[in-house]
Amino acid sequence: MINVVVTKKASDYILKLFGMRDRLPLGVKVWLKSEGCSGFVYAMDYIDESDNVSGLTAVQTEFGIVLFFNSCEKDMMDGLQVDYRDSILDPGFVFSNPNEKGRCSCGKSFGI
Repeated sequence: MINVVVTKKASDYILKLFGMRDRLPLGVKVWLKSEGCSGFVYAMDYIDESDNVSGLTAVQTEFGIVLFFNSCEKDMMDGLQVDYRDSILDPGFVFSNPNEKGRCSCGKSFGI
């Protein structure tokens, strides 16, 4: 089992994005993408019924969003919190992960 929190604000925004699609997805995949000067960035994409979910771990969150994680990354994602920042200059999802070992000076990439 993986412990993940998606805040109400992030859940509401994800549901808004779901509503903009022709077909309701099963959930959202969150994974670690090798990128940036510190090693990783978070990446997100929809998981649809036609997608192969073998090798993924699904987590039902408090507000009904289902997150999918690569099973090989679940220990690195344990304790993850996903929030949404509604800002004029820098809107977007904000990830807080107790497993991070440090961030680059711009704050975009991190090490685990």
